[in-house]
Amino acid sequence: MRSVLVHLWHTSAPEVSAVLDRAYAKQSNPWLSLVGDDPCLYINFYRDGPIEDEWWSSRFSELGGPPAVSVIADASGRHEGWPEAQSFVVTLLSQFEGVAEDDGGLRFWSRDEVAEDQQVDGRRFGYWRH
Repeated sequence: MRSVLVHLWHTSAPEVSAVLDRAYAKQSNPWLSLVGDDPCLYINFYRDGPIEDEWWSSRFSELGGPPAVSVIADASGRHEGWPEAQSFVVTLLSQFEGVAEDDGGLRFWSRDEVAEDQQVDGRRFGYWRH
């Protein structure tokens, strides 16, 4: 499974939930980005950062500290997932201050870099496309 994360500051889980509720289908949990009737992205709050990453707090030092809210979208293996992942990132980063990362985890990406599919240091957001 391929994942993208969006890290957000100056917001709360209820505010982010409201945006996700408007943008995506919701079953009981998580939100879904559908291709036809088939789930492509499974979207949920990401709360495991401090547990999974011993450098979690220091990773965000240049951004003023850890995010208030992080959201993860896992792409189904049934779909390539790039257009949906790009839309997910742009949707959230158009509403909130934040950055995105893919599971390549090499850098943080801005809304404009993802929206414009910019190449930075020889790669694009969504490492699995290359």
